[in-house]
Amino acid sequence: MTVAGLACLAVFAIWDWAHGTPIHLSLAFKRDFIVNNHWIARGVTSFLCFGAVFCLLGRAYYAVEVKRLPAAWLVILGRTSLMLYFLHHLIVLTLAKELLALKLNNWWWYALAYAVLLVLLVGIGRLWLGIRGIAARRRLQPA
Repeated sequence: MTVAGLACLAVFAIWDWAHGTPIHLSLAFKRDFIVNNHWIARGVTSFLCFGAVFCLLGRAYYAVEVKRLPAAWLVILGRTSLMLYFLHHLIVLTLAKELLALKLNNWWWYALAYAVLLVLLVGIGRLWLGIRGIAARRRLQPA
């Protein structure tokens, strides 16, 4: 997986170098489309995206399967992903953006808010799994 990712990143780098793209514009996505305020990758930028994803997948596999690093929080996020998807929209869009009028224009504040939100969502996911377990045990008890 990592080899495919590195190959995609190499294709992206060679394409940019061959077409004389300055290094400061290489990752600025100037060649892509913006439609309805959504970024749409086109052409060679897809190699950058796939390369990054494949490299991260290879690194995650190595960390979890080879090095045996604990990934219980990933299991919690995976098992509760649909509920957390809707809940994070309520938290971010309704609470943070509309009620509190938060605008994170600083990358450091954004990273901090993102880390806090991730910890909060893992905690809510753990709580959700506990509630579901209690409800399942009650359903299975004979009347």
